[in-house]
Amino acid sequence: MPSQSVFELLNQANEVELITCKMCGHTTTSDQERCPHCNAFLKLPTLAQYGKRLPIGILVDRRLLKDFEVRKVDFKVESEISETWKRFIEKARREQLTTLQYILNVLCHTITKLGGRDFQELPFAQRMAVLHKLYDGDPYYMYTYVRIETIGPNIDLLNLECFNCGNQIPEFSADLTSLEVATIETPNDLYKEVMLRDGFTFSKREGCKRLKIQPTTINSVLNASSLNATQQKAEQIREAVIEVEDFGDASFLDNHDLETMTKPDFDMLIKVISRHTGGPDWSVTVEGCKCGKDFRVLLPARYEDFFARSFRYDLGRIF
Repeated sequence: MPSQSVFELLNQANEVELITCKMCGHTTTSDQERCPHCNAFLKLPTLAQYGKRLPIGILVDRRLLKDFEVRKVDFKVESEISETWKRFIEKARREQLTTLQYILNVLCHTITKLGGRDFQELPFAQRMAVLHKLYDGDPYYMYTYVRIETIGPNIDLLNLECFNCGNQIPEFSADLTSLEVATIETPNDLYKEVMLRDGFTFSKREGCKRLKIQPTTINSVLNASSLNATQQKAEQIREAVIEVEDFGDASFLDNHDLETMTKPDFDMLIKVISRHTGGPDWSVTVEGCKCGKDFRVLLPARYEDFFARSFRYDLGRIF
């Protein structure tokens, strides 16, 4: 059999496109279904493809229950949301409320079934308690679905400024059904091994590099909301990491341990944990600028913006 020329080999190599894994950042070839480094799916489904299912779900008897049902926000439902929100603000003594609290409040009134159970039959406080125990990405997915069911998938972003050249884009229409969704399909995939570059000291043992993580929950996000940004990340790591090396239980991981972790390891771990929470990617690619370059922006998240047909883009109002 005649040997192939270098030119022929290069042509064959060029037929396979390179793709970057969105979970770990490593580059591989597009003919692979999963990343050879972290085993994550290389191409994420869109919201339209995934449908009315929780990205992760509720773990019951080694099964992930993913089904949910929503009702549209009509005048009656919006009145209920407003009244509950008024009482909530009064109870919180007008403290600053997070975007996540807005979202959970809306879901308490709009989710009718969750995990095969009638959600609206539960008292309001119990509904909120159930949502607090969900994995981080699931409520954001349901919230997006409620918006689509209520007034449709398109949201107009107004007065955008191109991040590349500064030109103004008067209007850009984003399609919520095109958002990519990170999912976990089996209970085994809830747990993921992570290898640190430098390692850290845990329980007086130096150089610990191999960790096992799980998705974080809404409850941990809320508990950390009053902390500064670095402390919030530390809290996120403490909940996500369930094993360190051969020690097994990592529930006693504390700040003293994390202080020995290098910044590259700390930042990489936060990135992997964040991507392991599931749910929709709320950033969209904006096209059509005169400079010919695309750029990405975050969608508005607060109820009054997200449930509007158009949104005057203002970074200061998103979160």
